[in-house]
Amino acid sequence: MMRRKKMKTRLEAGYELFKQLHGAHAGDALVAATSDICPDFADMNAEIGFGMIFNRPNLDIKTRELIVISLCAALGDMPGQLCAHIEAALSCGATKDECVEAILQVSLYAGFARVSNALRVAKEVF
Repeated sequence: MMRRKKMKTRLEAGYELFKQLHGAHAGDALVAATSDICPDFADMNAEIGFGMIFNRPNLDIKTRELIVISLCAALGDMPGQLCAHIEAALSCGATKDECVEAILQVSLYAGFARVSNALRVAKEVF
């Protein structure tokens, strides 16, 4: 029973942080986009991603968002997620220059083509 309460708390905390970072509409959009194929996906994303991982104590949210920007740039082919996390980083106090540096950081590891694509996405956000 205690585990179930903790899970509910993580889920609620996850959706709260998700909405804080991405706006109230984003949670609804994620549910709408995935509910027909995997109704539980939005809850899993909120509970695990935002309720557990993003809510850990040792890094602030701005730093976490800059890390995710680097990861999206490195993985490539994630323009929607990259755009959302750049917007979230900016809302957490990151500067345009910090977001660009987070993208540039991966150029030696992920390649200049991926960085170029990520910078184009960033330009649309700015």
